[in-house]
Amino acid sequence: MNLVFQNLHDCHAAGIYTTVNMVIGVPGETDDDVEGIIQNIISCKNNIDKVESLNVLLLIPGSEYYNYPEKFNIRFREDKDKLYRENLYLIPPEKWYSENPYIDHEVRLKRLERICIELYKEGFDIAPFVQASIKELLETKSPSQSRSGFSDLLKRGKRIGLKLKIGLLRKIETVLRI
Repeated sequence: MNLVFQNLHDCHAAGIYTTVNMVIGVPGETDDDVEGIIQNIISCKNNIDKVESLNVLLLIPGSEYYNYPEKFNIRFREDKDKLYRENLYLIPPEKWYSENPYIDHEVRLKRLERICIELYKEGFDIAPFVQASIKELLETKSPSQSRSGFSDLLKRGKRIGLKLKIGLLRKIETVLRI
């Protein structure tokens, strides 16, 4: 990690705009990993210009996780072949989980929530796209429940809708008032 920290520092010092992009909830990730992510980002705050993207892992056709789920201990709550046939753009997040350790949709969302709250508390510059994504997460339970459907969300460049506790924005607002 020291090399990463040094490269980030050197880039920022040289005037190169630096951003953070994260995917949360990958198979094998632990709560300790999430805490480490938060602490590492906070320790680099002076060298980070913007938090550009925060995402939970999605099973999207063409991705390694989609193509080789067994390799990553990904399991399905329904027949895999049926899910792949019926969900052309992504496997609904509530229909799959990973083992060792167990990570399901709720775990991914709780970890995303934790990271968002901590970054807001620390005063990070959060990109409008991330803010819009969080809003979309709060308003839509799943891509299939979206008013416009997943393909329209992709066309509009927004995050797909995943269930996230409504309390996230309230918690962030509370933290910002403190």
